[in-house]
Amino acid sequence: MSRDQRYLSRERQSHNVDMMNYGDVPLNQLYPGRIVYAHVAFRDDGNIVKTRPVVVIERRGRGILGCPMYTKSSQTRIETERYGRRTHVDLRSVEIDRYNLVNIDPVDIDDETWDYIADHVIFPEEQDVAS
Repeated sequence: MSRDQRYLSRERQSHNVDMMNYGDVPLNQLYPGRIVYAHVAFRDDGNIVKTRPVVVIERRGRGILGCPMYTKSSQTRIETERYGRRTHVDLRSVEIDRYNLVNIDPVDIDDETWDYIADHVIFPEEQDVAS
């Protein structure tokens, strides 16, 4: 299998997970500061999704508004320690439909990090204006 074929195969697999695990995450357990695992766009064009931890900012409609967590740093991310690993929370929030929520992390974000996120989160409406 060529490199391009492997890439396309992974891309197709990523698209096929969108409906996976629907209903496993009760919306009444999604409160600010909770960490959930969700399918989040891996690239700006949204063609590839990846399951990653997300800090819940608020419940919104049929899903949540949340800040994805990454292992790499950037200017819009705050660093925190999680399970003994350095993790970065992206302050640019995203809306995630309940179909893309996979699981709940047993550990919430720490209070100090939550306070910073709550004060500095960039809402989707603000991101549209900036671009």
